[in-house]
Amino acid sequence: MVLTKMIRLVVLSTILGIGLITVIVCAFLGVSMFYLWFISAATICVLIFVTLMFYQWHRPGFRRMFFISMIVVGTVSIYTYEQRSGDLQMIEEPYIPLEQWEPFHPNRPLEFREEDVSVSLDSIQIAGSTFLYPLYSSFVEAIVSDEDPLQAHQKLTASSDPLDELEDSNTVVFMPEYLLPADESYETTPIANDALVFFTHQDQEVTELSRDQVQAIYNGDMANWSQVGGTVQSIRNYQRDEEDSQLAFEWFMRGEPSSSLMEDSIGMNQSESSVVMTYENYENAIGYTFFSNYYYASSNHHIQALALDDTEPTQQAISLKNYPISITIYAVTLPNPSEELNQFIEWLQSDQAQTIVEAVGFGTSNDEQ
Repeated sequence: MVLTKMIRLVVLSTILGIGLITVIVCAFLGVSMFYLWFISAATICVLIFVTLMFYQWHRPGFRRMFFISMIVVGTVSIYTYEQRSGDLQMIEEPYIPLEQWEPFHPNRPLEFREEDVSVSLDSIQIAGSTFLYPLYSSFVEAIVSDEDPLQAHQKLTASSDPLDELEDSNTVVFMPEYLLPADESYETTPIANDALVFFTHQDQEVTELSRDQVQAIYNGDMANWSQVGGTVQSIRNYQRDEEDSQLAFEWFMRGEPSSSLMEDSIGMNQSESSVVMTYENYENAIGYTFFSNYYYASSNHHIQALALDDTEPTQQAISLKNYPISITIYAVTLPNPSEELNQFIEWLQSDQAQTIVEAVGFGTSNDEQ
C-alpha cells in the first residue's frame, strides 16, 4: 500500500515537473503567452485525469468524458489561436505602394495639381532615397502640368544610393542626413524633417521608452516587457531587411546621431532575439519605420507609436526637432548648380513647398529653432 502511494506520488510529481520545466523553457524561447497558458492548463488537466485514474473518485464514464472534453477544448483553442495569428496584420514599408505616389496617378493619396509656381523644371532631373519618393514626386506634381504626365515621370528616379544619380549642375537629389558624405564637396539645403519611430500593438500597455531602453531591447539586454514597466511578456523585436529604415535604425543603434553611415560599413551585430522580416502585429511586438510611413499606416493597422524620452512623435515635435530621433532631409546638389535649379531649391524653402511637405506626412523645416 505504501509502495503504491509512493509510485502515484512520483508519477504526479513527474507530470508536474515536466509541465513546469516546459513552461520555463518555452518562456525563455519567447513562445507566445497563449502557449505558456495552454501548457500550464494542459498540465493541470493531465494531473486531474491521472488522479481520477488512480483513485476512481468519479462515476463510471466520467473519466472518458473528461478526456474527450480535454482533447476537444485543446484542439479548438489551438485552432482558434492559429487562425487569429494567421490573420495578423503585416505592416510593410512603405505602407502605400510607391507607384501610387507617381505624379497624376489615379489612386494617388494626395493631389497637387500644378500650383501657381514661378519655377520651371524643364532641365532639372530629380532623384532621391526611395522612402522620400512621396515627397519629391509631390513637388513635381505641383509644378509640372498634368497635360504631360510622362514628362513628370521621366524627371524622377528613386534610388538606394542617391548620390550615384548626381551627375551635373541640373540634378538634385533628396536624402536623409545619415547618408550625407563626410566631405563637403556638395551643397546641401534642409527642406524637411522625418523621424525614426518605434511602434507596438495598440493594446501594449507600455507607451513610452527611453533611447537607452530601445537600444537595450535590440541589443538583447532586455527581453521582457516587464523590464520596461509592462506585464511579464517576452518582447518580439523586429528588424527590417535591407530597407531604408534599416539604415536609419543602424545609425540610431550606433548612438552617434551626428555621424554619417557613409564613413563606416553598414553591418551591425544583431540581437539573436531580433526577427528580421516584415513586422507582424503581435501584442508583444515592437517595430520601427519612418514617421512619414507611420503617418499613413497608423489609422487602420491597430498600432501605436511609442513616446521616446518623454516626447511623442508628432509632426510638430519633428518639425521642431524635439523628437529624439528626428532626421533632417536635404536637397543635395553639386557645387554651382544651374540658375533654374537654384530657383527650385529656393522654392523648396517657401511656405508653398512646406505646405506640401506637411501634407505628405513630413515635418517642415521652417519651424526649426
